[in-house]
Amino acid sequence: MGITDVTTLISRIMIKMRKGRGRFRSPAMAVRDHDGVYAEVWFPTSGCRWNFAGRCTMCNYGHPEPVAPEQMLRAVAEGLAALKGQPRILWVGAFNVFDDREVPPEIRHRLFDILALSDCEHVILETHPQSVDREKVASCKRILGNRRVDIQIGIESSSDFVREVCINKGLDRTAISRAIKEIHAGGAGCYGNLVVGAPFLDAHDAYVDALASVHDTLSIGCDNVCIFPLHVKPHTLLHWLHARGQHEPISLWALADIYAALPDEQRGRVYHAWITPVDHPGAEKCLAPEVDPQCGDQLIHNLTRFQQSRDPAAMAWLVETSTPARERWRARRLAGDGCTAAERAAAALPQLCDEFLGQGMWREVGSSILADLRQRWHKELENRL
Repeated sequence: MGITDVTTLISRIMIKMRKGRGRFRSPAMAVRDHDGVYAEVWFPTSGCRWNFAGRCTMCNYGHPEPVAPEQMLRAVAEGLAALKGQPRILWVGAFNVFDDREVPPEIRHRLFDILALSDCEHVILETHPQSVDREKVASCKRILGNRRVDIQIGIESSSDFVREVCINKGLDRTAISRAIKEIHAGGAGCYGNLVVGAPFLDAHDAYVDALASVHDTLSIGCDNVCIFPLHVKPHTLLHWLHARGQHEPISLWALADIYAALPDEQRGRVYHAWITPVDHPGAEKCLAPEVDPQCGDQLIHNLTRFQQSRDPAAMAWLVETSTPARERWRARRLAGDGCTAAERAAAALPQLCDEFLGQGMWREVGSSILADLRQRWHKELENRL
């Protein structure tokens, strides 16, 4: 098969893993109206090209039927009409808004024309960093007028090893820096989306990686950061590992610990998303982050209250509250399992390779893959010095 590097191998495995997904017909529109201030409008597309290419080991938005361009426009128009009043902040997206293959330029401009008729003051869009250029951003800004525009880009982690191997994002630091500069040159703000709980990371590694990634992502030019505690979704590497006892869902207390560890200046620029299960187009039943059985509602309430108003009382509750579940999480976070991410990947890849690419395939490619894995891990350790 001629596979010599670990990211190509994981991409091939993920393509096979996702072949079992059923096709689904996208709903006419999907909205989430949170509080009258912030709302989300999803519009359907024919799917994410990176997902079909085997990228993003934790992600599964399903396999949609082809979507006509006019259907995207109707979804946004009907979604706005379905909201209770006009929210001040509006998130509008699909998978990759600035990807010309997924959302043709003419349709994208017409979508922005529809948004320009709304009374919202702040529009947030989401896209892959490699789809960004300043003219696309500037065109969006021209159509939306004086509204604030922010663009979220999926960075996932500032660690090359986590981003390239654990997540299989197919994205290097140069591409991230370029995307941030292009967004700012086009006149918009930039959010860096990060995850906590990636494949091949135990609780200790996940927490340390997320905290370091917040610092790094803000330092390289992102205006704000949004952290996503990962849900375990079918047809993903994360799900495969969880089913075999090799991944434990992250606790929502991880977000409280990350906020608590940040200096005040950075804490005010950090947000979070998907702390509860989200019903979105293509979603299958997934395993949400671990919620404290003793005070889960209070934990979610205080995370939300802090995000919305930066309420010091909410932050104090997140810092000071102690429960048995939090202490169990804290023990997981402090102790770890004694292995490195590279060692966990090396342990799982032989079975993954033979299961999805054919018995005996690991015997053919394993030595090259392990050599590449070792080289990437050594580079990761050098970057940490």
